Amino acid sequence: MGFACLADSDSGVYGSGDPLIKDVIDVIEGSLKDGITYQIGYEAHPRIHLLNDDIPLFLRSLYLEYASLIRPWEWEADAPGRRDTPETTVGPAAYEFFEHIGKVACDKTFEEAVFLQRVRNMLVMEIGGQLWLARATPRAWLQQGKKISVKNAPTYFGTLAYEILSDADHGKITATVEIPARKTAKDVILRLRHPKTAPIKSVTVNGKPWQDFDPKQEIITLKGLTGTVAVIATY
Repeated sequence: MGFACLADSDSGVYGSGDPLIKDVIDVIEGSLKDGITYQIGYEAHPRIHLLNDDIPLFLRSLYLEYASLIRPWEWEADAPGRRDTPETTVGPAAYEFFEHIGKVACDKTFEEAVFLQRVRNMLVMEIGGQLWLARATPRAWLQQGKKISVKNAPTYFGTLAYEILSDADHGKITATVEIPARKTAKDVILRLRHPKTAPIKSVTVNGKPWQDFDPKQEIITLKGLTGTVAVIATY
C-alpha cells in the first residue's frame, strides 16, 4: 500500500489522476476497512483524494485514520511499558499519535506533522499556480452562525488571512479575504461548502456583481484582485 505515496503533485512520479494510481486507490478502498492503512503517515491516499477533489473521501480518511491512532492521555515518563499500556497514565490528555495502528511508538513527530499538513491543506492549499481557500472544510463548519477564520497563514504566494461567516439560514455566506501580496497567484479560489449543499445563486465582490463562480463546485474564483476582498454569496 505504500506505493500510493508515489502519487503526489510535487514528486513528479505519478499524478493523482494517473490510471495506475486510480488502480492503487481502488485496492486500498476495496481491501481495507474504510480505507484505513497500517501506518497512515506514509500513505498518500488522503492527499490523492484531496487533489482529485473528492472531499467526502478525504474527510473520511482524515477523521477515521487519526481516530484510530490518537492517544488522548498522558503517561509517566519512566513507567515500564509506557508506550503500550494505559495503566500508568497520569495527568491531562496529551493527544499524541501512535506510529501505526499496532498502538506502539507514541508521540511520533512524522505522524503529527502529516496530520498538521492535512489539516492545513483542508484550509489553505497551493495547487500549481492556484491558491485554494477552504477547499475541504466539513459542511458542518458553515452551519448557521458558524465561522471559519485563518490568520497569518504562510503560503507560497505570501501571508494569507481569511474569514468566512455563515448566515446560511437566511441564504447568505460572507467572506473576507486578504490576498497574499508577495507573489501573484494565477487564481485565488474560495470554496463555500454550504451545510445543506445549496447551490450559489449570485455573488458580489467588493459590493459589485461577480460572475466568476461555479455553483456545482461551490467555488468563487477571485482573479486579478489585491488587498482585502469582501465576498457575499447568496443562495
